[in-house]
Amino acid sequence: MFLSDQMSLIFTAVVALLALALLARSTATAIGERRRDLAILQAVGWTRPRIISQLSLETAVLSGVGGLLGLLLAWIGISVIGNVELAMELSWEISPSPHFLPETDIDRTRMLVAPIQIPLFTAGLALTLGVIAAVTSAILAGLKMVRPNPWRWLAEE
Repeated sequence: MFLSDQMSLIFTAVVALLALALLARSTATAIGERRRDLAILQAVGWTRPRIISQLSLETAVLSGVGGLLGLLLAWIGISVIGNVELAMELSWEISPSPHFLPETDIDRTRMLVAPIQIPLFTAGLALTLGVIAAVTSAILAGLKMVRPNPWRWLAEE
């Protein structure tokens, strides 16, 4: 593996971790803002596991649909960008004509198409990790928000 491949792998891992942390934080914040709704559900008789499963299901659907829309937008972007031809000037080391020839009008430009693609495994892994991170943060935030005494949350509002 080349150094550039290792650096891109490290960069991708860091970006993925930051994205997962941001997703978890935004999910927890969204559930925290629904504190009153959760207290009302508890007050009318919903059990704690039922509320947690409802939050988990909502979060799984939202993050799954969001992930699929993100993959669709990425596929559209790749289909637009991946078909663009780039004119690149070849350096004398890889030029098909020797650099020491006296001809100065040698055309060293080549048209290249960058092969950009998203492997299906990578797309599935990203979607799965996103849904797992969102559902995990929903469960943890739900456990924190669903208290034994819902009247306390309602009294604070």
